[in-house]
Amino acid sequence: MVMNLAIKAQLSGHRSTASCKILFDAHRYLMNIVSMYEKDESKVLPTRVGFNTVLAHWEKTHHLKSPGMAEEIYKTMKRLSVNGAVDVSPNSFTNNLMMRIFARDRKIKSTLKAVNFFKSIKEEQLDIHSYNCMLRILAGSRMNDKVDMANNLLLDMESRKLVDVASYNAVLSACNLSNSNNKQRLLDLAIETYRRLKVVTNPNELSFILIIRAWKKLSNDKTEIERNLRLLYKDACDRGIKGKRLEDELKENDYTWNKNYAETSSECLH
Repeated sequence: MVMNLAIKAQLSGHRSTASCKILFDAHRYLMNIVSMYEKDESKVLPTRVGFNTVLAHWEKTHHLKSPGMAEEIYKTMKRLSVNGAVDVSPNSFTNNLMMRIFARDRKIKSTLKAVNFFKSIKEEQLDIHSYNCMLRILAGSRMNDKVDMANNLLLDMESRKLVDVASYNAVLSACNLSNSNNKQRLLDLAIETYRRLKVVTNPNELSFILIIRAWKKLSNDKTEIERNLRLLYKDACDRGIKGKRLEDELKENDYTWNKNYAETSSECLH
């Protein structure tokens, strides 16, 4: 506990890339503590909280050395745990930090590193937070097959009953952010994802924004778009979901807040 506080104090001045010296010093301080412990010069170690604190700061910075420094911490935690140290093994929060650090620049090579790291985690150690973290990374990546990868991961999550609204929203985001020219396939998958979402749980405001965005971006049939946007907005209102963000999404890209939407909006107030 004392070591965790000492590490936190070391990092108190780290706020950005400009103050990276503080982070490097804290990292060195942590590794020195470990070195003394492994040489039997000290019996004191921080818990995983201390290690995760330094990892979290590496995740916040955009330094080129962040992935390498993070890997050093992760391997150290694994080694200490294997050798009998208590409360230092990586947990779900550690794993999620590592994936975000690897994929920070969204490049294909970086995303693949995060994917491979995810695959290396034992299935029994995967929780909904790790799954959702991987889904969000895929959605924001530049990978050509990210939509299929995200959907396959979602199917796996559904089979394990480790899924929530954020999981479906991430796949909807992947459809909207894809560079694929097959817009009809993307729209079909977005519609199917939204349907599955409503079967499993309740959509939130972001869910409606994302499926509305999918119709606007991926369909070429303006009549069909307008019809579905009205239905979606009515459904949102019936569920008590109505706000400026949702209405702004309907107004963007020439889909004006016309009489039909105004009437629907008025109905929702009663």
